[in-house]
Amino acid sequence: MATIRLYLDTRCKRADGTYPIRLAFNHHSGTAFVSLNQYVKKDEWDKRVGRVRKRPDKDFINDYLLDRVSFYNRMLMKVLSDEDFHGNITATELRDRVLDAANPHDKKVSLFDMFERYKAKDMSKGTRNNYTYTWNSIERFTKNAKRIKVDDINREWLDQYDAFLASEGMKKNSRIARIRCLCAVFNYAIDNNLTKNYPFRKLNLGMSATAKRDLTIEEIRAIFFSEVDNDDEPFRDMFKLVFYLIGINAHDLYNLTPSAIIDGRLEYERLKTKKHYSIKLQPEAMEIIKKYDGDKKLLSFCERFRTYQSFFNAVSGSLHTLKEGLTLYYARHTWATLAFKLGISKDTISLALGHSFGNRVTSIYINEDLSSVDEANRRLIDWVLYDKK
Repeated sequence: MATIRLYLDTRCKRADGTYPIRLAFNHHSGTAFVSLNQYVKKDEWDKRVGRVRKRPDKDFINDYLLDRVSFYNRMLMKVLSDEDFHGNITATELRDRVLDAANPHDKKVSLFDMFERYKAKDMSKGTRNNYTYTWNSIERFTKNAKRIKVDDINREWLDQYDAFLASEGMKKNSRIARIRCLCAVFNYAIDNNLTKNYPFRKLNLGMSATAKRDLTIEEIRAIFFSEVDNDDEPFRDMFKLVFYLIGINAHDLYNLTPSAIIDGRLEYERLKTKKHYSIKLQPEAMEIIKKYDGDKKLLSFCERFRTYQSFFNAVSGSLHTLKEGLTLYYARHTWATLAFKLGISKDTISLALGHSFGNRVTSIYINEDLSSVDEANRRLIDWVLYDKK
């Protein structure tokens, strides 16, 4: 039976710590959502009764929510009573028919609504965030973004949007990724017979080859052993540490706490993928960790910065003085490249970097023997620091 209820979508946390309240359309074991443009924190939401609590404006918000539930329930009854209605449709199709019934004089769907519908699909948090970031950039690009209709978008608009992203300093591949998100939303609208507009024809959405970000053995030694002043030394130490930790992601490095060290290994969960990593702490890595022994964070150097972005910007700015364009990510690429040159197997390199290899299902059953990774890392450090192969 088709039902409508209020739902706090805790998958989509905003910068201010609030989450969107949505209408959830339940039908045939499926669920589709409609945004209500209301946002509250978790402790301000009573899940049992579907109401806002604690906030000074809770009565106003609850009255609005009750009105929306009542309105869309009336629209639902109207759809269910239509002569051409057949019950064997999905929750998304039912939701869309209810929205059409609610707006009989405006069949043109808004771009914002299509983004919300598309984001309600089953997808990973990271993928959903990509669509959120794309919509946020559209809001920066144009005033009254929520009033734009899907049919209003043309090639000229896309070109101007791309130019705007470039003016914000976004590289070509990142801009293409945003436009690909927009294209996916249009394809979804077309598949659901909500538009025939497709302004992406003859638009090249292919990614450019990414420039190599690895160093030769001579280049990385020059960075490791060059003389630097006291102000730049901590930044160079962070680069060295990332290499000793097999190219650990900069954001994960910034987030590490003292509790991450267990039995001589660094144990942590990758922020982006939620994959668990276990890296043996070689003496050279421990030397740097002890040098910057932190309190709340593993590294006192990271405690200087209130946010990861300020940490990343500071490190990148300093590393550029050692080599133009140098970033922490070079350490990861260089580790992989030099490991391959040492004859270390691709499977071991993949395991070290946290990549899946071979058949995805089969790899689940592989006994991930980290001793091969530990040995590979030791060989890399010996080669770079002591010229021992």
